[in-house]
Amino acid sequence: MIFAKRAEAADAEHIKSRFTFSMLAGRENRKKRTLFRDPIGLEIFEKIVSRLRADGFRATEAKPTKASVATFKIKFPELDVTASLLASWRGHRIECRLYIGCITPVWRHVPQTIVSERWVQGCAAIEKILRADLSVEALSLLTKEEERSLRLP
Repeated sequence: MIFAKRAEAADAEHIKSRFTFSMLAGRENRKKRTLFRDPIGLEIFEKIVSRLRADGFRATEAKPTKASVATFKIKFPELDVTASLLASWRGHRIECRLYIGCITPVWRHVPQTIVSERWVQGCAAIEKILRADLSVEALSLLTKEEERSLRLP
C-alpha cells in the first residue's frame, strides 16, 4: 500500500501481536542461504498464507523484504493486517519471531475499535494456524511491552 500509515488501535497495549516459536528443521532441510536470509522462513509464511486463504481470508503472497525474512498482508475492507517474520537457525531448530501490525491509507480514518477488532482477528487466525498446522514448538504470544521486557535476541 503506497502512502500508508500505522493504524491506531484501542487497547493496543493489550493485543498479543508478537509471536515467538521454534521448529525442528534438521540440517537436511537447511537450504542454501542467500547472503541475508534462509528460504525456510519464506516457506513457513507460504504455508500460513495458504491456510489463511483456505479459511476465507484475503491474504497476499508471502515475499521477502529488506527488513525481514518474509512478509504478507491480510486484507480487510478497512485496513491491512501485516505480518513480518524474522528467523534464525539454532542448531537443528529454526527460531522465529513474528510481528503483526495494522496499516491503512493515509487518507482513510478507521475507528480505533475497528482497528483493534481486525488486528485481533488477524492474530487469532495466525495463532490457530501455528498451533494446528505447523510443527511449531514453544509458541508464545506477547504484547509489545512484554516482548521488550524479555529482550529477545
